[in-house]
Amino acid sequence: MIAYVRQQVGGQLSERGGRRGAPRWGLVLDKRNLIVLVLGIVLIVLGFYYLARGSITLAPVLLVAGYCVAVPIGIIMGAPREGASSGARGDGANSSAG
Repeated sequence: MIAYVRQQVGGQLSERGGRRGAPRWGLVLDKRNLIVLVLGIVLIVLGFYYLARGSITLAPVLLVAGYCVAVPIGIIMGAPREGASSGARGDGANSSAG
């Protein structure tokens, strides 16, 4: 399943020549999400490989890491916000010591 987000086009024509103010649909998943999802799929495939070879310790760990950690994080984590890192710097601009 691929997550979609609905965005309002603010008074402009959409890229597909639609009406003004028409909702525009686009993928929420960016490159980071896809990398984490691929990592989860690799962990799952490796888990089933080791399960077929008879591993009773490594296979469940890989499967749980793939299904319960990597895939949900790949789906849930959002794109980085543009202004998020600028306010977190410790440059002393808001320091009361003076």
